[in-house]
Amino acid sequence: MKNFIHRQGGITETIYNQKAKTLREELLTVGVEKTMHNGADEKFAITITYLLSVASRSVELFKSSKVAQKRALINFVLSNPSLNRGKVQYKLKKPFDIIERLSICK
Repeated sequence: MKNFIHRQGGITETIYNQKAKTLREELLTVGVEKTMHNGADEKFAITITYLLSVASRSVELFKSSKVAQKRALINFVLSNPSLNRGKVQYKLKKPFDIIERLSICK
């Protein structure tokens, strides 16, 4: 009789224990996932802060860099830069394109 629901609408001790175990396992899983998300949020904030710091000092960094570093910086920020009749043409890589659009919206 322990494995069946009682006629009065209650549940047996066995079913209760199974449900309680399942809920404890789900709670543990949710706790682990929450911890992972909190860590990801913190890493994201640090990355964004660093990215904005570098972007705000980009002219200074570029001017003070050696040729190889300038090339690496250009390749990091720009997609397919080229010259057309003496004029530089380029597309900004993500997320720099978004930063540019945000700076225009001031």
